[in-house]
Amino acid sequence: MKIIPPAGFPYTWCSNSGEDKFGFWLEFTLKRITRRMRWIRQGHFSMGSPYDELHRHHYETRYEVTLSKGFWITDTACTQELWNSIMEKNPGTDFNQKEPVVNVSWDDCDSFLKKMNGLLENVVFSLPTEAQWEYACRAGTTDPFSFGMNISPEQVNYNGNYPYLGDTKGLNRGKTVAVKSLPANQWGLYKMHGNVWEWCKDWYGDYNTESVTDPAGPANRKYRVLRGGSAFSGAADCRSAARSRCHSDGRYKRNGFRFVWNPLPPENTEKQLEEEKAIDDDKSKEKDKGKEEYVIIPEKEELVARDITMPKDKMKKIRKGRM
Repeated sequence: MKIIPPAGFPYTWCSNSGEDKFGFWLEFTLKRITRRMRWIRQGHFSMGSPYDELHRHHYETRYEVTLSKGFWITDTACTQELWNSIMEKNPGTDFNQKEPVVNVSWDDCDSFLKKMNGLLENVVFSLPTEAQWEYACRAGTTDPFSFGMNISPEQVNYNGNYPYLGDTKGLNRGKTVAVKSLPANQWGLYKMHGNVWEWCKDWYGDYNTESVTDPAGPANRKYRVLRGGSAFSGAADCRSAARSRCHSDGRYKRNGFRFVWNPLPPENTEKQLEEEKAIDDDKSKEKDKGKEEYVIIPEKEELVARDITMPKDKMKKIRKGRM
């Protein structure tokens, strides 16, 4: 069964569009700079981390989230070349047009998006909500990373001196790299882990404890949300569930952003969700045939504390259903 495209696709304001192994994509061009966005269809996922995820924090309480509408998200963080073309000034100190723009505050990003929105008729870009960001980062996965239980410097730009799961130390680049220089996740999005912390639309606050549809965060708090970790973060802070926060006017070399476009929902949203869920169920059944599943369980629950590294000899690989 073919995945149904979003209503109105392709759009008149796009310079190019199509479909590939990751799904639907579009490109738009402003001031001779072209950016690609990926379609993320509506769905349901578990936001936050399970209690036994190594290095989790108490503010990552897991709860169920439904996103009732699909959205478009840029496949990379905003580059220096796009920022420069709109704002005419690079706020960073290391100049590379293909690397992410950094040293931008939440307020700076808001100003950039408002200015860019004036260049395309009836198109309003915004920062992603925290729920949209994590949903896109996970790309249908439930492990600590979209790449699985662990990451390597060949997949993610992070500080390799602080690996995950007690692994050996790896490469520490100590700087940002080009936005498409490392592999994309399963939905075609680059560097959702590492490289730069990415601003979200939400104010920072505690998660809900009950299921929520289209959460938008608390109202008017002290800090804004950042997600994803950076080139200067240890692996634990690059997990899909990892959260950070900062004042909206804070500018740091580790912070950047990507943006979304939320189109009007298609008229057949409910039917589309049911049909695509059936596709996912079929794929899941096919994938699980003849496959043994394993989970890594720490011997002591205390090992989930932030600054404790789990030695390899303290982990048990236990087949599900056999304790």
